Amino acid sequence: MKYSLGILLLFTTLTCPATDVGIFDASRMNGAGLVLSTGSQVSSFRAIWQDNGAAWRATGVLTPSFLASVTVFVTGQINATGLTAAEQTALVAWVNGGGTLVVTGESAGLGSQPAYSTMLNPFGVTISGTTATGTGSVLGAHPITQGVGGVYMVTNGRLTGPASSLQLINDPDGYLAGLVMEGTSEVGAGRLFAFGDFDTLTNGHLPHHSDLQTLVRNIAKWAMAPKSILKGAVLLGNFVGDPTGKTLDLSFQQGGNLIFAGSAVLDSQGNYQYATTNAGTFDVVAKADCWLSSKITGVVLDLSTKTLDWDLPINGDVDENNAVDLLDLNSIMVNFGETGSMADLDGDGTVGLPDLNLVFLNFGLTGE
Repeated sequence: MKYSLGILLLFTTLTCPATDVGIFDASRMNGAGLVLSTGSQVSSFRAIWQDNGAAWRATGVLTPSFLASVTVFVTGQINATGLTAAEQTALVAWVNGGGTLVVTGESAGLGSQPAYSTMLNPFGVTISGTTATGTGSVLGAHPITQGVGGVYMVTNGRLTGPASSLQLINDPDGYLAGLVMEGTSEVGAGRLFAFGDFDTLTNGHLPHHSDLQTLVRNIAKWAMAPKSILKGAVLLGNFVGDPTGKTLDLSFQQGGNLIFAGSAVLDSQGNYQYATTNAGTFDVVAKADCWLSSKITGVVLDLSTKTLDWDLPINGDVDENNAVDLLDLNSIMVNFGETGSMADLDGDGTVGLPDLNLVFLNFGLTGE
């Protein structure tokens, strides 16, 4: 087939793919004007999120079915109605399964900090007190703080977080005002960003501070970035104990070169979940504590959820150098009879003859 037209021009409108973002409706907010999807006091905040693809989904109650319909949940300025126990359970499960939670707290004066605590405390984060108005400083390099010189705040609520969190922002009094958690035991495959002052993100302040606008834009892009999620079961050979808290280290390689790495934490059934914004085809190497590593080739990460199970049969690497050798044998002998030791390879509670036999059985072997 021939065409007489030499040049074909195609005109298209480029838009961001929509992301379902969960929010509270007016029943849980500190006024109808603060409802993120419609409120008159948050139109600037709303516009930035919508420009990056946010499609709002409002609810008065956090249920498993509602949370399953969104990939991000953003609090905004809530009222004093805290989460019920059932809502907390649903929220923690959703985050651990890969959801992204953005909690924007407030000063103590508004009376909503106990409500924010019901969202933050299950992840090891606290909010308390009130600090001065002024410009806070950026502490850590992260996509959320990229291009942000300083952060203007209006009587911020002070945050604390677990050691696994990354401190991003201090308020003008030097207290922690912003933190992020990714790939930690507290959030599983999900992510959490906590910020101590939503007032500063309302129309009274956000339009007048370019750094705040950059911060909100960064939060929206980070929160709505599509993720690849790997999940599955890990079979730990020659182990009779509870695998809860065991670490599964994952290395993603191409052509023998390390591209990126991460880790996940096992639950009581030996299940794990790991999320990343990376995509592509990788050889994946998994190593769990005292087990030698194993490799699965040609794993496709395509920003969807995939099941990837691991069989790690070779136990005995006490020092975790990915080989069973004299150093591991020495660790067994030094800790013989002890409890609570890494040298308790079989997980029966005590370092003993079964652990020594595992080292002899696998002596000289190395991981993939």
